[in-house]
Amino acid sequence: MDVLKTLNVAPTQLHPNSWGYIQAFAVMCQALAINPTVALFFYFFRTWPIGKRGWVSLITEPGDTILELYAQSFRGFKKQFFRVSICNIPKYSNNHKLELNYIYQ
Repeated sequence: MDVLKTLNVAPTQLHPNSWGYIQAFAVMCQALAINPTVALFFYFFRTWPIGKRGWVSLITEPGDTILELYAQSFRGFKKQFFRVSICNIPKYSNNHKLELNYIYQ
C-alpha cells in the first residue's frame, strides 16, 4: 500500500498510532485473503491533521472501528522521539533551487 505516498507525508510525520493502523490493516487483509489497497484503507480511515506541528494522524469514524486494539491513542511518545532539521543552508546553489523533499521510491 502507498498510504504515505497518497498522504504526501514522510514517515516521521505520521503519528505512531497510525503506523499500527496501517500494519494491522495489512495483516487483517492478508488473513482475509483481500488485496490491501489504498482505496480500501481510506474507506475505513481518514486523516486528522494535528495543527501546524506537522503530525498526521489516521482515525476511524466513531462507531466504525474495525481495529479495537488501536482505538486508544498512543500518548507520550514525543518524549522518546526526535526529528532532524536542516538549518542554515542556502535555498539556491548556482541559481538552481535545492529540493529537500522526501522521495518515495
